[in-house]
Amino acid sequence: MKRVVGRGLAVLAGCVLALAAIELALALTFPHMRLLTRHARLGSIPRANLNGRMTFGGHERIVHITTNSLGLRGPELAAKPAGVRRVLALGDSFTFGHAVEAAEAWPAVLEQLLNARGGPRWEVVNAGVGGYGTGQQLLLYDELESQVQPDVVVLGFAVVNDVLDNLCVFAERWGKADAPCFRLEGTELTLTPPRPSPVQRFSWPRSRALEMLMGQARRVTLWNPRVLGVAHSLGIRVANTTTLPDTVAGWYDARFAEPGWTLTKRLLLELRAHAARHRVPMEVLLIPSALQVDRGLQGALAALADDRAPVQAFLRDPHRPQRILGDFCHGAELPCADPLPLSLAAEARGERHYYPIDGHWTPAAHRIAAQLVLEQLERARVLRAS
Repeated sequence: MKRVVGRGLAVLAGCVLALAAIELALALTFPHMRLLTRHARLGSIPRANLNGRMTFGGHERIVHITTNSLGLRGPELAAKPAGVRRVLALGDSFTFGHAVEAAEAWPAVLEQLLNARGGPRWEVVNAGVGGYGTGQQLLLYDELESQVQPDVVVLGFAVVNDVLDNLCVFAERWGKADAPCFRLEGTELTLTPPRPSPVQRFSWPRSRALEMLMGQARRVTLWNPRVLGVAHSLGIRVANTTTLPDTVAGWYDARFAEPGWTLTKRLLLELRAHAARHRVPMEVLLIPSALQVDRGLQGALAALADDRAPVQAFLRDPHRPQRILGDFCHGAELPCADPLPLSLAAEARGERHYYPIDGHWTPAAHRIAAQLVLEQLERARVLRAS
């Protein structure tokens, strides 16, 4: 009996050591670091003076992340030199450049394109912050204006979740307590500051091995329409009635679409008004969601989400948000760049503009976005005016 117990303990110890070795190897191979820290007014902000490697998505890419003393991705921001013009790029994780190197993100590519034109030197300040909606971007503009002294503001508007972010809503629950929340009361915007940071409780670290396994399983099954098709051919109904992606909830769900867009319009106009006080023109980059572009994701959504009305409305008309935004931009005389048609054409050619699991832009999509922003700025004669 003692011999059996001893062998069992030896096997158990061997398994524990093997798992520990796997966890250590994955930690070294796929590094992680905490990007955001609490901010009393903004809710969160990238940590200042970061310098390290970060793994994104389902272990799809490892990139180098550096931030300056303001927590912005890029070099230290000096006093604005004479003769230099600046673009302030506001946005969320798409603008920050999740899953791409800093030089591959659209703000850096835009800077290269601007300086290739000749004339005055341009600096593009990347003020993208993951998780931000238009309200937080408005507050961040006010925080940064005097330090950056921008000549142009370009806002990266993420169709995927900015409407929900502005409502301080997750698709299936309320309670985004870590963010400042704007509300429309009649014609007045009111602001509720972020809640105080809760007391941190101990939590066990997540298993990197399990995370990697789940990511690969998702890649192969959950969002893979071929696998779903095989399952259906075998009579297996793969369904998840809780699946309601942010794009669908924010633009097609009656709970959020109308109040969310009403608030979002007001916040966009408010940001333009704040910039106009300093005679700074503004452009909007309309960032499509992966779900709007990837037919495979749409097929998987159709298989997973049953007959929920918002999902069916999205599948019938996945590009409704761009029409709404386009009409708004035209009516407000606000220059807007829309890369959706080019992303759809790229998808038809088999060129990926989104990482499959992470859901953010690839470098190719960032390059196209930067080129469209430049063309729109030139078309609106913003560069001359600045």
